[in-house]
Amino acid sequence: MQAKDSLGKRPTFHPKRTWIVPLFLLGVAAAHFAGGVYWLWLHAQARTPESFRAGAGLLLVLLALVQMRVVQVTWRDRCGAERFGMIRGRLFWRWLACGFVICYGIALFTGARHSALYFFWPALGAWYTFAQVVLVGRPHVVKPLLALFERRRTKAIGWTVYMLVMLPLGAEAVLRIYTLVANDPMTVAYVTDQLKLIPGSELRGQQINDCGYWDDPFDVEISPGRFRVAVVGDDMTLCGNRYTNFLVRMERFLPRLEVYNFGIPKAGPEQY
Repeated sequence: MQAKDSLGKRPTFHPKRTWIVPLFLLGVAAAHFAGGVYWLWLHAQARTPESFRAGAGLLLVLLALVQMRVVQVTWRDRCGAERFGMIRGRLFWRWLACGFVICYGIALFTGARHSALYFFWPALGAWYTFAQVVLVGRPHVVKPLLALFERRRTKAIGWTVYMLVMLPLGAEAVLRIYTLVANDPMTVAYVTDQLKLIPGSELRGQQINDCGYWDDPFDVEISPGRFRVAVVGDDMTLCGNRYTNFLVRMERFLPRLEVYNFGIPKAGPEQY
């Protein structure tokens, strides 16, 4: 089979190796299905359900079923080498790389900081599922699409969009390498700020202070005769409500003690 440069195909594609693509598709579908079931199980077990987790888990399961149907069709019909070449070519992977960056960017700017993962993975799964239309689409739909990719103007637009989309990913890689080599905690500080709660919002009866923490407003000046304790941690420091939280109760039973709760959800040792 003659290669198409715009599609990034290899010069040859032996028919005996057509099982590779369905096997790859099946592995991705199984990963989506396992992730969706796991999120649904976490939602059923959690005392305080996480926002968007149930919907994201259900969407992953549905996407997995669609992807398994695609695997069944490709295995049964043994799509032509030209279609399999699309999956194995550079164009398909560039398409997925753009989807990764776009979905990641949208997840960051949605404002749901603590639920970004529950948006990112299903969105990327939907992008990936849509990209599989070339394997199951009817010839009168797929052939004009392939012809469109062959046009010089389409190639120029595609490469321009690809470079613009991948530019933020390159900048992110450079920044991460810099922080690793220079031992600069810039990345950790950025992630920590993103994990903070929304100032002015309310969580389990407690209003979030101006600094983004689950506590009353912080006072810089220390009152005479009082001992101040700064607490760092993750969801454990935010357990209960404003009356039953163990830090609040500790402060209530020890009048000379001031406890400032610097806990943030989903934090790790680096954020501490």
